[in-house]
Amino acid sequence: MEENFEDTNGVIRSRKAKNRSYDGQKKGNTLYLETGLEKPIDRRNRRCICLMYNIVNNSTPSYLTDILPPRISEVINYPLRHSENFTIPSYILTLTNSSFFPSTLRAWNSLDLENRNAPSYTSFKRQLVNKTLVPVWYSTGVRK
Repeated sequence: MEENFEDTNGVIRSRKAKNRSYDGQKKGNTLYLETGLEKPIDRRNRRCICLMYNIVNNSTPSYLTDILPPRISEVINYPLRHSENFTIPSYILTLTNSSFFPSTLRAWNSLDLENRNAPSYTSFKRQLVNKTLVPVWYSTGVRK
């Protein structure tokens, strides 16, 4: 049975409604929508993909490029549609599956081929930039 609580206005609500704003979205999500800022998990994923671009293009130390798994075209000799994708190692533990290389390789393989083959690092980052802009009123006015 659902537990109820009384809010500050004396209205009885369910526990599920406590974590929701009036428009039905979770309270934390509306903050990012209103301010136009990027969520920390999205920012982390974008930075991991940028590091992967450097690893693929040999702009990182050799210990990172050496542990990069082979592409599908290097493993299978048939002309496949996704031959430019990297093979994703499979692990038993979910903790290992969500570590850097498996999670970043999944995100890298989901990018378009033209994005992956960008001529420079700056053009690659420009293609990944968040399209939502921070509203003007967020950074204007007197701050105390």
